[in-house]
Amino acid sequence: MNFDPFDLVGTWKLTSENSEELLSFKPNGTYRIYYEVPFRLIELGEWIINRDRLEMMCCNARVSCKINHLSPYQLEFIHLSESEAIIKDHYIRINN
Repeated sequence: MNFDPFDLVGTWKLTSENSEELLSFKPNGTYRIYYEVPFRLIELGEWIINRDRLEMMCCNARVSCKINHLSPYQLEFIHLSESEAIIKDHYIRINN
């Protein structure tokens, strides 16, 4: 399944953990992971969509995860942890 990159643009809140983490994708191909209150930037990098995979690049590191677009307001990213365990992160859209 091909994924439309413009469906990803906006700000998403992590809901699979008890976290206030936000993930913001910009149309210029950049992203940031941050906490809003108090503001704390965690990561800043670039992103691309390759078919149904999200590639996120930051500081010479690349993370690849499968995208499940559950609805216009829900996403699931499936990726491997450092110990090769499968991780499913769930996000809800909070704005465009």
